[in-house]
Amino acid sequence: TLTAKGVTPLAPSTETGATPTPTPSASSSSSSQGAGNSSGNGSSNGSSNPVVDPVAPDPVTPVVPAPTGNAQSGDAISYRYGTVQVSVTKSGSSITEITMLQQGATGGRKQVYPTLISWAKAANGSNFSNYSGATFTTDAFKLSLDSALAKF
Repeated sequence: TLTAKGVTPLAPSTETGATPTPTPSASSSSSSQGAGNSSGNGSSNGSSNPVVDPVAPDPVTPVVPAPTGNAQSGDAISYRYGTVQVSVTKSGSSITEITMLQQGATGGRKQVYPTLISWAKAANGSNFSNYSGATFTTDAFKLSLDSALAKF
């Protein structure tokens, strides 16, 4: 049984055949608990239920905020390998930032997005060549980019 730090669970009676007994837990004080501490962190006291620090939760995909000010979102373009959607920020007539709002792409195609973003910034639009081996992904990127630029 894994328990959170500072929580003292009761051992199930089915395991011991007796009345449940509390299992030792780590101190919840803010004092230092280094490796040489003898406060009984549950590792050397013979308990069958050692206290374990909780595991960090699974990472969550960050939510990309909606564009504000001088930014525009392009259309979400569905294509054979996923969905692509960009947000474009401009200063004057120049593209200053391109953010991927949706970057669906199977088979390792996601790795082309940083290059496509770089090329689009350098070209200040979608007038650049296709990325070899990712033509459909490049085309979907350009369509979303063009739809965002048309809103300025």
